[in-house]
Amino acid sequence: MMWKTVYGPKKTENIFKFAKTQDYTTLIIHFKNDVRIGLFNPLFQEKKVYLHLNKNDIQIRQPNENPQAKLTFTEILTLIPSYWIDPNDGGKATMYYRHLELQYSSKVYNKTTELLPILQKMLQHYQNEGAYQPLTINNKLYQSAFATLNIVELKPQKQQTRWKLGQNLPIEKRKEIIAKLTARNKPDDLKSAKLIEKS
Repeated sequence: MMWKTVYGPKKTENIFKFAKTQDYTTLIIHFKNDVRIGLFNPLFQEKKVYLHLNKNDIQIRQPNENPQAKLTFTEILTLIPSYWIDPNDGGKATMYYRHLELQYSSKVYNKTTELLPILQKMLQHYQNEGAYQPLTINNKLYQSAFATLNIVELKPQKQQTRWKLGQNLPIEKRKEIIAKLTARNKPDDLKSAKLIEKS
């Protein structure tokens, strides 16, 4: 697998460790000279990704014509004001984030026997507390779902990452930002501070 890192992790396993923490992903495809974008809840099985789509979704047709497309995972961490970096330059305000792009080849599953084990794993992952009737082929409750859903299996071919965590700043300035994030303590400020410290 080829990959490019811009201020990001240099090991594939760390990249996928980040992706697995994300509850949604953006699917980007090119179909008939147009770009289609959709948001989905991914299921990771080793280094493959599974998405469930309605069989009438235009994005499900794309793998039959061109199996190459893109998944993106983006985690917006926090915004910092310009004066944390420079007391005079308003252009120093910035956003910290982690972003991953995966180029992939795809395969579509549409048979009930193929859908069942993957959908079971999706339910277990996103609703592991249960509180639903067992997902089985013979359960009438799920017949319409089996009739309308397809599963897309995505096998990453290339990857590119960008972690923007103040890596371009001097260590002392980064320490100041960590202290200010800790003091401000907005949602994800402490997480941002820890990631900046590790980067």
